[in-house]
Amino acid sequence: DLLLDADEVRSLIGPSAALAQLDVELEQRGSPPGAWFPIPTSPLPRPERIYILFGEPIRLKGQEDRVHDPAFCRDVYHRVRKSVEDGIDELKDVRSADPDSSFAVRVARSAVHTVAKGVVAAFAAVTTLQRSVRSSDLA
Repeated sequence: DLLLDADEVRSLIGPSAALAQLDVELEQRGSPPGAWFPIPTSPLPRPERIYILFGEPIRLKGQEDRVHDPAFCRDVYHRVRKSVEDGIDELKDVRSADPDSSFAVRVARSAVHTVAKGVVAAFAAVTTLQRSVRSSDLA
């Protein structure tokens, strides 16, 4: 569904001072270089909402010598998997609690809002016209 992923967007933007500064700031906060994430893009406007969660980093700095230890790798794998699954569950909860997650509901709400604005404008015009008629009757 995605037209471009994060790495492709970065390569299209190319090197820039702003991106370099962003990388430095993120690295100072403990993120690896290049950790920023552009918003997903699509060739066509999509009706559904996109929910994004940035989880806490799983820090492995200083443990590079353990990458060949199967038990360590299994532990890291399980920690990453649990973190991702917990994030997915959290986003599912956010989506289910979002009153505007449904495209149909958003369209209906927008239509009702537009009609209501039209009714208010029509009421204001009628009120103004009635005042104008009363003023001319009194004169």
